[in-house]
Amino acid sequence: MKSEKFRRNENCITVSATYGEKNVKTLTGFETLLELNFALFLSLFLFSCTHGKAFASADTLQNKLILTNDSGFVTKKEGLAFLLANSLTDTLPWSDTIYYDSPITLFDGTTHTYWIDNGDDGWYLFKQTDTIGKYYRIENSNNYMMCLIDYGSKYDFETHLVIEITSDGKLVKSERFFHGNYPCCWGNNYDGFSKYGDFFGIEICGTGSGYCASYLHLFKEVTPQDSINSIRLNCWAYIDSDDDEASYASITSNMEIKKDELLLHYVLIYGTLDENYGWGKIHSSEKFAIRYFYKNGKWDTEDKDKLKVLMEWCL
Repeated sequence: MKSEKFRRNENCITVSATYGEKNVKTLTGFETLLELNFALFLSLFLFSCTHGKAFASADTLQNKLILTNDSGFVTKKEGLAFLLANSLTDTLPWSDTIYYDSPITLFDGTTHTYWIDNGDDGWYLFKQTDTIGKYYRIENSNNYMMCLIDYGSKYDFETHLVIEITSDGKLVKSERFFHGNYPCCWGNNYDGFSKYGDFFGIEICGTGSGYCASYLHLFKEVTPQDSINSIRLNCWAYIDSDDDEASYASITSNMEIKKDELLLHYVLIYGTLDENYGWGKIHSSEKFAIRYFYKNGKWDTEDKDKLKVLMEWCL
């Protein structure tokens, strides 16, 4: 007996059908034509629901990740399988060890100096269909540059992996990028990785108590994080104030890129927070620009001193 289940997802209807082993009937020619027409219609309809986005597919038998088009996205299902196959992550839950200032005696009479919290976190926080990365085709090459988030248990916080991969899905090279703590300057798992002209860029976040900053690392090939000069993009922080009001400073930027030059237009603001700790009154603002140039494989600027003075409050 055939049963059909309908599920609505982003204004699209997904149809799943199951057949009992004994009740599959032989279709007539006319019925077959109807089934084929329906299948074709359904395929085209579901394809339109992806809004033209390209997603990676996995060849689990060959431990490959198949990428298409000039750019696209990677879901947890395909990306995690690829990372596991190449020993770049694990699926163990994170464990937090909490040490007490002094030994604690529990109701059962046992004494403990620490406690281990084993939670269902890490990769378990995400569905198989969640996007965990994206990729771009490398100029004048059939290879791709890809960035995937990693929620493995080896590190205290999530990290990002920059990976070069061949057109037939094989790993070429990878480097791991670390944030100050968690990636506070990313809006999701993948939006801090982009293509800038001939360069690829990943934003690295500085994180602290009442502090978040983003630093852009630009590269043409997979390069270790500590070998790249970072470019400061944005920062906000709570700062000391002479009065009782909570004060903050923030800096935002817009970028112009032209071959081997970058021009960043910054806006620096000092202000106070409102009663809900949102952006309140602005006390002062200043606009300035910093020019960066690419030379000998690194990005640099002649305005380091100016940048240091204006952003001394941002670590």
